[in-house]
Amino acid sequence: MVNFFASSYESELLKPLVDRISSFPEVVSIVNNVNASIGNTSVGVEGLHFVEMLGGLTFQISANSFFQTNTQHAEVLYELIEDCVGLKDDGSEIVLDLFCGTGTIGLTLARR
Repeated sequence: MVNFFASSYESELLKPLVDRISSFPEVVSIVNNVNASIGNTSVGVEGLHFVEMLGGLTFQISANSFFQTNTQHAEVLYELIEDCVGLKDDGSEIVLDLFCGTGTIGLTLARR
């Protein structure tokens, strides 16, 4: 996902850049995130949502979501975490996933 941040929506200005970036097969979505407020924030107005799969779980996210940018590598990392924490198979343990963004690690562990 390529996420452009701008103070207004002016598609004609972005079109040449979007056309060029679209030629890369790794790019699967392009978003123009608009935030007209004064400040140094890179969070735009919510609107578009995307479906992303991670570890057999389905997430509905937006361009502003705190989500893993490389799901293939995140799955490898989460398998390593699952191996390291050594949860019991009976589900008797509690896992706290603090400051977790969308909660992908906790949700992955919750399947156990």
